[in-house]
Amino acid sequence: MDLTLDDDQRLLADSARQLFERSYTTESVRDAEQQPDGFSAELWAQVGELGWPGIALPEEHGGAGYGLMELAVLAEELGRGAATLPLLSSYAATLPLLWSGSEALRFSRTYPMPRMVCSSCR
Repeated sequence: MDLTLDDDQRLLADSARQLFERSYTTESVRDAEQQPDGFSAELWAQVGELGWPGIALPEEHGGAGYGLMELAVLAEELGRGAATLPLLSSYAATLPLLWSGSEALRFSRTYPMPRMVCSSCR
């Protein structure tokens, strides 16, 4: 299995690294941990504008249509930057639903999958 990053994945890693290096200092991480949600809502909104909360979801579910490798690239950069964001916890709930949930549940009006990775949804 070849896990070498392709050009798009390297660009994603570089973009995430730059954003997190700019946005996260020791002080900002401590401040984010003190927020009611435990993360910076401002940075989460920026990440949402980039489409990263839905990067590994199919487009028909509101995602970007990439795969788990791209999600892993983001996870690595989140860890490198000590970014306290709910990206992985969103996927911990979303991916089992995607893989095992019924079609009716995945497209439910009361619990739609796209809302699970929406950076502006509460």
